[in-house]
Amino acid sequence: MEALDNSSGSYAWCSILKGREVLWRGARWGVGNGESIKIWDYPWLPSLEHPRILSPVTDDLQEATVDCLINPTSRS
Repeated sequence: MEALDNSSGSYAWCSILKGREVLWRGARWGVGNGESIKIWDYPWLPSLEHPRILSPVTDDLQEATVDCLINPTSRS
């Protein structure tokens, strides 16, 4: 987490360093059991421009919650 930003680095390396900034800002949070967090309504990304999922949602998934994404065995 201490690597220096190098403007001549590869696209992948620059992307990793940008991701590090997100982690430092505290982008991690607990979702608990996920039953009250709607996948499509929650602002997932710490960006004021596009914080929500932009993909089109089908009617059957409009009310889907995070718990349907969690593996009940591994809880991940």
